[in-house]
Amino acid sequence: MPDEHHPLLIHLHIPKNAGTTLSRLIKLRLASWPPAHWLHHSSVLGCYNVRGPVNARFDAIANLSDANKQRMRFFESHAAFGVHERLPQPSKYFTLLRDPIARTCSMYDFMLQDNKRAQKMTLEHFCSDKWFWPMFAVDNAQVRYLAGEQGELPTTPFGEVTRVMLDTAKQRLAEDFLLVGTIDKFDESVVLLRRALNCKPLYYARSNVTKQRTDRESIPESTMDRIREINELDLELLDFARDLMQQRIDAEGESFTKKLAEYKRNNTARAKRLAPLFKALPALRSVAQRLRLVR
Repeated sequence: MPDEHHPLLIHLHIPKNAGTTLSRLIKLRLASWPPAHWLHHSSVLGCYNVRGPVNARFDAIANLSDANKQRMRFFESHAAFGVHERLPQPSKYFTLLRDPIARTCSMYDFMLQDNKRAQKMTLEHFCSDKWFWPMFAVDNAQVRYLAGEQGELPTTPFGEVTRVMLDTAKQRLAEDFLLVGTIDKFDESVVLLRRALNCKPLYYARSNVTKQRTDRESIPESTMDRIREINELDLELLDFARDLMQQRIDAEGESFTKKLAEYKRNNTARAKRLAPLFKALPALRSVAQRLRLVR
């Protein structure tokens, strides 16, 4: 089983919160060092290559040998809080939160790109109970994910997320998370995560970016007001997360500004080289599995 020196890292991946980029930079680090991890990368990374519903992954993890359970270092999925109860212990969570207005617009564009909504569907229609998909919710979705139990999203209907759920989400962020970062301070989040993990620098290239985006200036103010209305609790949660993050930055002292500037310079220099690798990772994994180079 994971131990206190190498806990299982759980990325609570809320959709359209830069989770793919964050997960890939950590997967590369964990799978590549020590080198033996590459030979067992599926178990090291929480059976991430098991297809089908997330329960199939839980079954695969439960069936791992004791040695492979000991190797497990990472789990990432669109699963809600409480997923740790289904995984080897001990574990630590981290996540990224996002401005819910930007997140809603990004979700609207992504669902078209992924053929999950009609092209003619308006953003206002998208932000109603006429289109409601719990996993990809746009009404206080971040509270929903953090208020889950045993990895399951609450069955709360559209527009009925409560302040009790918000309080639960805040408490969990404050007490159960190794780190909560925000998209608008992505680099700061990565630097803090690296510090919390006590590992080498974590470099990245953007992944899973929606190609065609709605022009924010073209969105009617009435629709923007609607998005704010259905995300009132997410907006409050984001403020809370920003305060938590700022406390971590302040605790780092004056040296943090220097560390951040150095990290940005180094990551910019590496991003162009990393971009093709980040893009090719899924295909490389499939080829390696077919050739039985990894297991």
